[in-house]
Amino acid sequence: MKYIQILVVLALVLFGATTSFAHPGKLDKNGGHNCTESAKAKGLCTEYHYHNEGSTDSKLTSISVFINGAKQTYEQPPLIENGTTLVPLRGIFESLNATVTYDSKTRVIQSQKEATKVTLTLGSKVATVNGKSETLAVPAKAINGRTLVPLRFVSQALGAVVNWDATNKKITITADDSSPTNVNTFDATIIGNVDGDTLKISYGNNKEETIRLLLVDTPETVHPSKPVQPFGKEASELAKQMMPVGSTVKVELDVGERDKYGRLLAYVYVEDKMFNEVLLEKGLARVAYVYAPNTKYVDRFREIETKAKQQGVGIWSIENYVQEDGFHSN
Repeated sequence: MKYIQILVVLALVLFGATTSFAHPGKLDKNGGHNCTESAKAKGLCTEYHYHNEGSTDSKLTSISVFINGAKQTYEQPPLIENGTTLVPLRGIFESLNATVTYDSKTRVIQSQKEATKVTLTLGSKVATVNGKSETLAVPAKAINGRTLVPLRFVSQALGAVVNWDATNKKITITADDSSPTNVNTFDATIIGNVDGDTLKISYGNNKEETIRLLLVDTPETVHPSKPVQPFGKEASELAKQMMPVGSTVKVELDVGERDKYGRLLAYVYVEDKMFNEVLLEKGLARVAYVYAPNTKYVDRFREIETKAKQQGVGIWSIENYVQEDGFHSN
């Protein structure tokens, strides 16, 4: 009898030791739960946390996220999966001054900041930045009714710098807010001239774009299947003269921002002069590719074109050279 009593006492001691290091609360599908008041009182936890019996691939953690010095608060805690931190999509996109939409039918997430467009699809490891595909280590996913996206990928795609402090479990994001908040205009640096109506720029945090000038068309100089056309070289030389590599220009977008080749469609200003107009004034371009809704300056452009035609300058000095479908020379 005495032996049985000893066993009972030992069992109670062991049970008490076990429960003193645990706390109640049903785990959710991610292997974590919120800290109960009794557990907080015992010093076992302070907030939502992860348990070892949950998933070994996905962990909800208590990491801190700071954007430009401001601590971020999310209704859905950040999720770490295979080394990738996922956060609620609106929280990260809007904190970086980007617009964001989510189509529940197609499961497609689209975001834009200035001239940068980011597209992700729930469950897909393929994302695009300005039409260029990139492979994600971990795709966007839905957790507890919230859509989570890869924090580092989104931040860097929008021009921000991301740093991870492993000791303090702290993510610091520094966003480049030097560009105008108005997505229709921004300053850029010329990094290359392709021909008279196409150029390459750099802006923001060293983001690069190819720009195709809106509503104008210059003769070809670099077309793979066409010879160099009259006044094509003059248009290219004017572009290099007015917009040399390293110079600063102002870029104005219209409504539809890209053509089928992924190039940015824009009006480009050198100081207070729009280069699109200069080409028309000098007879080095025709008004072309007029597609709604990118028609903001089309009436003004047609007036300038008419004057150049009447003066017979540039492309208008060659009879029947300018046609509806482009330039034709014998």
